[in-house]
Amino acid sequence: MNIHGRSKDSDVYQMIWRCFGSDKLGPIVFIDGKINFNKYIELLRSNFLPYVDALINDGATNITFQQDNATPHTAKRTRA
Repeated sequence: MNIHGRSKDSDVYQMIWRCFGSDKLGPIVFIDGKINFNKYIELLRSNFLPYVDALINDGATNITFQQDNATPHTAKRTRA
């Protein structure tokens, strides 16, 4: 794995996205740069939706999607 941290005030950090359902962990995604609604929508398409499909194929029902009120999560295009 190759992680490129960013430095701010001598601290190194890396933004990641992760999901889980019950006892099933989803993918971990390392995000380069800042996230906006376009990046977030693509992240959901390429990582979250396949994960949900796998949960459904495994017999999961009543799946609830939750997220916080971060700007990329609440953008009109993301909600659409």
